[in-house]
Amino acid sequence: GPDINSDGLDRIIDYLSNSPRLSNWDEATELIKRMFAQVNCESEDDWRELARNTFREETDGSIRYNWDTKIVEPMKKGVPIPDLWPLFRSLRQVPVLAFRGELSDILKPNTFARMGEENPEMTAVTVPGVGHVPNLREETSRKALHDFLDRL
Repeated sequence: GPDINSDGLDRIIDYLSNSPRLSNWDEATELIKRMFAQVNCESEDDWRELARNTFREETDGSIRYNWDTKIVEPMKKGVPIPDLWPLFRSLRQVPVLAFRGELSDILKPNTFARMGEENPEMTAVTVPGVGHVPNLREETSRKALHDFLDRL
């Protein structure tokens, strides 16, 4: 969303600031479980898939994040996040399907509500019992995706 809750941002900064070098995929999976405890993974295979989508295996066999950990540097220095509402408002004429995990500490309910006010073409779906971000395998998510695509 155009506003990021500071509590959630602090959590993101914390885990993005670390760049663990893990020994194997089991360690990576366990770390993912701790990092994203509110994600709705239903099985160990789901957690492993999330780990494989988050980490990469280096040539030396170690497991590292599959993103540039320096992305967090401006946030750590206190560089303000730009106002993203004008960018979001530019989507006013575009059908948008937006998901929010009910337990999200990133996208707060008031921001999600405002998004719907700013874009009457937005279909807002809150996924119950899920944090940030829904994995789109939840029944609520799948139904919303199918309904949205059918309307298009």
